[in-house]
Amino acid sequence: MISHKGPITSFFRARRSVSLDLGMARLSKSDIAHKAERWALAMRERAKLDAAKEAAMAPLIKRHADEMQKVLDAHDPKISAVEQKADALYTEVVDWLNSQCKPVAIESRSAIAELLKGEKLRDRVIDVKKFLAYAKRKGDAVYDCVSVGVAKAEKLLGKTELDKISVRPVVPYTKATLRLKD
Repeated sequence: MISHKGPITSFFRARRSVSLDLGMARLSKSDIAHKAERWALAMRERAKLDAAKEAAMAPLIKRHADEMQKVLDAHDPKISAVEQKADALYTEVVDWLNSQCKPVAIESRSAIAELLKGEKLRDRVIDVKKFLAYAKRKGDAVYDCVSVGVAKAEKLLGKTELDKISVRPVVPYTKATLRLKD
């Protein structure tokens, strides 16, 4: 076993500080290929270790599943019967509530059945004709506020016509990956 205070550790500490000083810009393509290969070897080793772990755990998992199945077999039918009864009662109560014309609340010792009615504000819908009439005095700035639904426009004009008047912007991206070969 190598001591942490030995010369090898000192060598790695020195290398570590040198690599920090050099920065990433000084790595050559050969250095990257070497590091990528080391990464691939580490990933393969990890896969082997994971497989060994899974193999060692398989009998334990099987035994645990067998033990659990006994408990599930004892309790699940009872739970299922109670759930079915509760679902039937819920459906009956909600159907009755939905048949009522006005709001109602009925309380029992441990439940409340109620029908609520009201209004809820949804997103604003702007009338396009009114908007254009009001906004025309702002000039071309009005077009920054307007967008056209592509699906509806294509249905109205057809794909060919829509392609003539539309553009598809290209968005550049950069994606750095390191992956194992097949």
